[in-house]
Amino acid sequence: MMTNPIEASDIYDLLSACAAGQLGDNPAKGSELATYLSEQSTDMAAQFSQTTTLKIQLEHHHFVLQQVLQRCAVEAWRDFRRPRINYTDLPARCPKCAELLAGQWHCNLCGLELYRWQKHTGSDDSMGALPWGYALLPDPRRNRLIFLRLEPKTEVVWQVSLPARLNLNIRSALFLPNQEILLSSPNGKVVIVNLFGNVIWECKLPLIQPVYAGASQDGQTIYIADAGLQQVFKLNRDQQVLWSYGSAGQAGHDENYLNQPHCLFESPEGAYLIADTGNHRVLEISELSQKVKRIWGPELDLAAPTRVAAYPERYLSILDPSQFRLLDFLDAEVESDCTYYQNGLDPRYRLTQAFGAIRRENGHFVLSNTERAVEISPLQKRLLWFSLLTDLRLPLLPETPPVPASEKALPSTHLRSPFKLEETLKQVSVFATAPDEFFQKIKLCLRYEEYPAGHILIREGQRGDAMFVIKHGEVEILKEFQSVAILGSGDLFGEMALLNQASRNATVRIRSKVQLYRLNRLAFETVVQSFPEIYQRIKTLAHARQLTESDGQAIVNPAMSSESAKERLQKLMDSHKERLANLRSKARPPVSAGVQAAGPIHWTLKYSSLEQELIREAQFQNYRCLEMHIRLHPQCKMKSVRVSLLVMNLEKSAEIIKTHPLPEDILKEAFDSQVVLTVLTHASRSHLIEEALRVAEIEDVQAIPVQF
Repeated sequence: MMTNPIEASDIYDLLSACAAGQLGDNPAKGSELATYLSEQSTDMAAQFSQTTTLKIQLEHHHFVLQQVLQRCAVEAWRDFRRPRINYTDLPARCPKCAELLAGQWHCNLCGLELYRWQKHTGSDDSMGALPWGYALLPDPRRNRLIFLRLEPKTEVVWQVSLPARLNLNIRSALFLPNQEILLSSPNGKVVIVNLFGNVIWECKLPLIQPVYAGASQDGQTIYIADAGLQQVFKLNRDQQVLWSYGSAGQAGHDENYLNQPHCLFESPEGAYLIADTGNHRVLEISELSQKVKRIWGPELDLAAPTRVAAYPERYLSILDPSQFRLLDFLDAEVESDCTYYQNGLDPRYRLTQAFGAIRRENGHFVLSNTERAVEISPLQKRLLWFSLLTDLRLPLLPETPPVPASEKALPSTHLRSPFKLEETLKQVSVFATAPDEFFQKIKLCLRYEEYPAGHILIREGQRGDAMFVIKHGEVEILKEFQSVAILGSGDLFGEMALLNQASRNATVRIRSKVQLYRLNRLAFETVVQSFPEIYQRIKTLAHARQLTESDGQAIVNPAMSSESAKERLQKLMDSHKERLANLRSKARPPVSAGVQAAGPIHWTLKYSSLEQELIREAQFQNYRCLEMHIRLHPQCKMKSVRVSLLVMNLEKSAEIIKTHPLPEDILKEAFDSQVVLTVLTHASRSHLIEEALRVAEIEDVQAIPVQF
């Protein structure tokens, strides 16, 4: 794909904004700093004609910037600053693909919905001022915002790290004109930040749980839905409330009452649309009379609609994520009713409690929650792509404090030795005393592979089946989303997969284009059997590793019978009783009983003082405590077997300390379709959810942190 060349002016604008973020003001034209940035921008523009990534290190008086600058980030910055298009007349051809429009505000070739860019009063839609081909995703767990460019491939082009002091738990994000971002947080805040995370406006209303914030096309009017106050508001940036609906602090289903509203949208005609989530409906309210003009709900079987939007040309859409439904209306009639997930589909596409929702320029939806994101084509009824949010990362513009000259490290004098495959293979401990013939045969089994930067080669928690040797390039080792090591030419990783098929204990991401060799376990076992001493040493090490892992984690054979699964559940029940008995023998100060675990569902387990003490001790040892809320399919048969298999899957990376119902009731199948397992683990929540979803007939899984 051809791209426009990077201009020095594009880079200068970006560097000037960085300087403004550090120094509090843009460098004055003609000043020393402006001249310095202009010179650097010219050099960088020339370098971008030869490469896609630059490692820059700028220092001028108090301005210091050290980072890796990527071409895609400069292109995104340029796109963000382009004036927004607003059509007054229909163009003859589609501005995206040049197809003849034949009098329609909708392109039949590329799907571009031009009617959404007609200038009007009222709310802006979910794309806001984003350029075509982009999406903005909130990532509340990592306190950041992710900008994706979706064409020609899905890639992160910009990332905004939000200040920790704000204590945001982002639930909606809208890109406004002038490169501003409107955010809502159920912690009681609605703020506007710039592309560097600096707060430039904050709502002063006494909000409780604002789960949604929208804006007008010019970004000057703000729309807020507060699920805690049971109210919706329209206000300006001067903090003046222009319109509101609902009774403060009182939920209800009659006229003038709301129940957990999740969206407020002003239509081009001036009516207000409210997603009245707790009442399973969408309301249309007259601005002047505040009377209900229309209700969407019972006749559509809505369960918990969270988003509604109206467009010119009499279009309207409703998102009901609890049922995985997207509904489009034309002239108040249902034009499309798409269920984007059903049982039997790949569970990775199962997006529960979706709060991030963007309708793209071509009608596709990009949905996200705290764990993952998907893109859906309602017209084609297709799921287009899936990604964990942890995999969507580009560390642009990190906050790098200035380094005093006295503390700067001297350039490294260490030079890596030239790559020699046989010497690298000898670094593997089990190969230490192998003869030359062994290495000659192993080299014949190696498969040469190349991967681009950003590719995820190994994912934490997956089964391992190969070892890798790096010939050229670098890879990054990540644990819990944090970088722990960088490996380069001559390094190897994944060697424990040659001993057994244990789960990978880290994620490996390609840092720069890499050339490497893969040694599959099957090919390795074929060679090593010709060398009895090495073969025996490997069997001994594999057995020792399995015993070590079994001390803290259950080594599970997926082919275990249902009887052995039930025996494991019985053993769990016995160990739980023994653990509680040991705790009772310790003289400890009492802890207040009956504290509930926090979580977004309507009920959680209660913990006795002894159980709380156990959890506190584990957390002190850097374990996290999670409640796994699992819902089985209503028609599931042999529920106890499913739960037993579920227990075995989870115990590969967690220790289960409490169940609801009790283990004996599970074995008797004296429960409905809901099971809760409290676990202690070092693994990520997304990993545990994936492990749980591997069991058939699991309909839904939530992992909720336990906090006292």
